[in-house]
Amino acid sequence: MIAAMSKATLDSPRGKFTLSSSHNPVQGHRARPAGRLRRGKSG
Repeated sequence: MIAAMSKATLDSPRGKFTLSSSHNPVQGHRARPAGRLRRGKSG
């Protein structure tokens, strides 16, 4: 069963993931580019 689980791609609410050789979940993350910060005037 462990061999079958390590080859499977599982779907979750946070996206698809697989299991590593040490049985830890591995999930791809997407980084968003940082935008310019808007500095408002106080007062």
